[in-house]
Amino acid sequence: MLIDGKMDDLSRMYRLYNPIQQGLEPVADVFKQHVIAEGNALIKQTDDAASNQAASTGELVLIRKVIELHDKYMVYMTECFQNHTLFHKSLTEAFEVFCNKTLAGNSTAELLATICDNILKKGESEKLNDEAIEGTLENVVKLLSYISDKDLFAEF
Repeated sequence: MLIDGKMDDLSRMYRLYNPIQQGLEPVADVFKQHVIAEGNALIKQTDDAASNQAASTGELVLIRKVIELHDKYMVYMTECFQNHTLFHKSLTEAFEVFCNKTLAGNSTAELLATICDNILKKGESEKLNDEAIEGTLENVVKLLSYISDKDLFAEF
C-alpha cells in the first residue's frame, strides 16, 4: 500500500488496527522500514550519479529529494495515520537513519550548510523572492532536526 500510494487503504488499515492494543506497532514498523528503504535508495542513486558527474550537484539534488520525501510522508501522517505519535516516532527514526549517513565524503550537516549558504548568497543575485528563500530554509531546518551532529552544521 505504501509503494502504490494507497492512502485510502492505509487509512482503513489504521482505523482497523488502532483499537487493538499494540496493533499499530507492526504497522508503524513497516512504515519505518519503508521510509528507510526509500531514503537509502535516494542515497544510492546519488552515490551512483556522483561518480558520473559533478558531486556537489548530485548532493544538492539529494537534499531536495529528501525534502520531497519528507513532505510526502508528512501527508501520510496527517491523512492516513491521524498524526499518531507512534507514526511520528517511526518517521523521525527513519529519517535519522539515512540523514546521518556520509555521502561522497560529506556529511549531511555540511550539505545542509552549503545549501543555506548558496540560498543566502545567490538569493540576492538571482532575485529570489523572500517566500522562496524562506520556504527552502524552513525545509532545511526540518531536515536539520534529524541530524545528530548539529554542531558540525553550525561550524560550516
